[in-house]
Amino acid sequence: MKTLPYHPTGTVYGTLLNFQRECALWAPRMAQAPYNAPPEAPVLYVKTANTVTRSGHAIALPSAVEAVEVSATLGLVAGEGGAVAGCVLLNDVAIPHDSYYRPPVKFRNLDGFLGVGDAVRSLDALGGLSALAGIALELRIDGVVRQQVALKDLVRDAARLWAEVNAFQSLRPGDVLMLGTDCLPDGTRPLARRGDAVEITATGFAPLVNHFVDESAAELTAPARPLPKGAGLARRARVAWAGAVHDAIEAGEGHLELLTPALQGRRVAFDEVVWLPPLPPVPYPRTVLALGLNYADHARELAFKAPEEPLAFVKGEASLIGHNAFTVRPAGVKNMHYECELAVVIGKQARGVKKADALAHVAGYTVANDYAIRDYLENWYRPNLRVKNRDTCTPIGPWLVDAAAVPDPMNLALKTTVNGRVTQQGSTRDMIFDVATLIEYFSGFMTLMPGDLILTGTPDGVVDCQPGDVVVTEIEGIGALTSTIVNR
Repeated sequence: MKTLPYHPTGTVYGTLLNFQRECALWAPRMAQAPYNAPPEAPVLYVKTANTVTRSGHAIALPSAVEAVEVSATLGLVAGEGGAVAGCVLLNDVAIPHDSYYRPPVKFRNLDGFLGVGDAVRSLDALGGLSALAGIALELRIDGVVRQQVALKDLVRDAARLWAEVNAFQSLRPGDVLMLGTDCLPDGTRPLARRGDAVEITATGFAPLVNHFVDESAAELTAPARPLPKGAGLARRARVAWAGAVHDAIEAGEGHLELLTPALQGRRVAFDEVVWLPPLPPVPYPRTVLALGLNYADHARELAFKAPEEPLAFVKGEASLIGHNAFTVRPAGVKNMHYECELAVVIGKQARGVKKADALAHVAGYTVANDYAIRDYLENWYRPNLRVKNRDTCTPIGPWLVDAAAVPDPMNLALKTTVNGRVTQQGSTRDMIFDVATLIEYFSGFMTLMPGDLILTGTPDGVVDCQPGDVVVTEIEGIGALTSTIVNR
């Protein structure tokens, strides 16, 4: 058996409604509100890095949760050049919920809620993607078989699912794409409770085993190292220059000063470099949380009422690009708009943080432009990843501004121009949920890690952008981020 030791090094994407039985059970509801039609594209979601639990380790249930859904599935592991390198067993854990309309991050992205096998079986050893249809998975709870899952029953087989997802977003080496999870004949999924041992097996794979415990008995891990302090460097950037990546600071008069030790003090012009997202490298997949309808005026603009709790979804890091980059507008779309957003970079690990202490966990702020292609918006895990997770569609930068240099992040003016014409204006004081509230909310059910990113939403004033348009999203005291729309 040819296997490779594995622990996810990239983003893990889940797939819903990819088994024939569940689709048949859902068919009567698909034409009803809020769904209104069957999904045309794969229904995807993101399992963030904090969810990962290796085989043999315990998964903790929050004290208020009696039982969780457990689901056996196979994950396709991305290799070089967009190819599938192999497969890994997964146990996708979720708090039971009944809506696929909005991404229930608080039900799927709790710490430890993804069991991951210890090894990848190479695709060659499995006989290629077409051979996966012959694989069956078995899920046992305390030794009793609770579910058998046959991959021959997929709606989109492995090759088709892989191709459709790669058509709009890059799956980078180490990323994982789940083939999907099936339901029981009554439409439910197996439930695990405190004290249960869940084992998932498939021929040719080492078993994936996780025990379920109360959060009071959860294994404690050492806190992640905080990001380095800014040391007075209020505006930092990351750029590519002369074949290497460099940290840099603003040096005035359209120049940067490189911080690479061998080049300390070297000044280069803004137009000599390729601007990268100004985020510090981290040794784990970065979590990118985004807010929808976090400004009341934008909610009204889209004919929605303001949400009563943060409306959050997750993006993959592969969608991020830097300042002065090009964003692709797919051929034939009718509505692609910008979204000027304050982006918050977490500086130290946050779990169970109270609002009064939340800003102490912020390393700094940058500008994000969270483009949306509304033609592809479906009422399934809205906004679906085909709208929001596309390659090149999330420029951020140009600067990471130290939190110490932003005494009040909730009183900053936002502005967007298209070809020099002002099309959007607002202020962060009009957020429904402010930065501190968002950190308290997210850290209440998941661990935020140093380097993680929160995109805080946009005010009203979004307009359609055409190829050739130069879009500048600017936030007072943070910077002006430029992107240019191009055709594909």
